[in-house]
Amino acid sequence: MKIVLLTSKETKFIETLKEDISLVISNHPDERIIETCLSLNIPCEIIPHPDFPNRLDHDRAIKLSLDNVNPDIVILTGYNRIIKERNILEDYHKKIINIHFSLLPEFQGIDPCKQAFENKSKISGYTIHYIDEGIDTGEIIFQEKVNISDCNSEKEIYNEILQASLLGITKVLNNL
Repeated sequence: MKIVLLTSKETKFIETLKEDISLVISNHPDERIIETCLSLNIPCEIIPHPDFPNRLDHDRAIKLSLDNVNPDIVILTGYNRIIKERNILEDYHKKIINIHFSLLPEFQGIDPCKQAFENKSKISGYTIHYIDEGIDTGEIIFQEKVNISDCNSEKEIYNEILQASLLGITKVLNNL
């Protein structure tokens, strides 16, 4: 399977899926991403959104990179931009999935672990879903609950869900 991974700062999915990743695209020049890709010999493109006059031009640059690879699947993990370019959504329909750290529709959007912490949630989880025009509204592929009752911070919640989702994405990819 040929995977393109879009991320802003997360490296654990790169390490977990390294055999199948053809390209990592980041909108943030994070040294950890670059170093992880270099150490694993995975091509990496940094496409910072501030370098573009608008969202559409940034999305078009991403589409060009995607088209050059022609991936089987595109995975967004910790990617802090909403893809709005209609051509990406149409050309990669049912090929772009997002890993969101909540049990959607709960805690849609930004900072779901912070929302879970502030709401004193005992159970949270992650959702793997196709992306569409909305924010975390695409068809759900897989969800898994994670017990976060022993977590004392947003970071601990993030780490608990991260560990579970690393296993979950592997299961999902094996069934796509």
